Amino acid sequence: EYLETHPLGRAEWIKVVGFLTGFEAKPSDAFAAIEKGYLEANEDVVRTSNRPTVFTGSHDNGMWYAPPGNSFIAQFIRDAGGNYLFDEVKQRGNLEMDFEVLLTRAQEADFWGKVVFEEGQLTLDDLRADDERYAALPAFENGNVFYCNAAETDYFGDAIVEPEAILRDLIAILHPETLPEHRSRYFEPVQLEP
Repeated sequence: EYLETHPLGRAEWIKVVGFLTGFEAKPSDAFAAIEKGYLEANEDVVRTSNRPTVFTGSHDNGMWYAPPGNSFIAQFIRDAGGNYLFDEVKQRGNLEMDFEVLLTRAQEADFWGKVVFEEGQLTLDDLRADDERYAALPAFENGNVFYCNAAETDYFGDAIVEPEAILRDLIAILHPETLPEHRSRYFEPVQLEP
């Protein structure tokens, strides 16, 4: 499922599991409900002309690793009414670039999204402590950083079959006027203060 290029493609694996375990009807019905919820959420932003640019990824040993433009992460961003910064890169597996290249490219981005595995809430001060250069990014300066804490949510488990929940989180972050009463389940804005 992790190689699927669309969030619904990942969720559809529930049908394969159902087939292998002899329970085909329930997983098929469950997937139909997942698909319906995802498509309904996407309708909230499908016609928006304001499409902020988003980048994702992680920094390790001087390199930046990010999903390519044909990944399910990029599709989530597009379906949430955003543009993915690395949309032009189509490949299998993450793209790699020098951290300095990312710092230059990310000057074009309005939002920065991350997946972390840490106890507690993430703050901008935490990010700055990781690398002072983050503070020069427009997304950081504008407080437009969002994250999913995999230590406190089941991002690598339940989230696979709840793509509509992730999509609604992302829509609420990129287009808060669309879902003003939304309560995040997986992704939320980084706290401005500890």
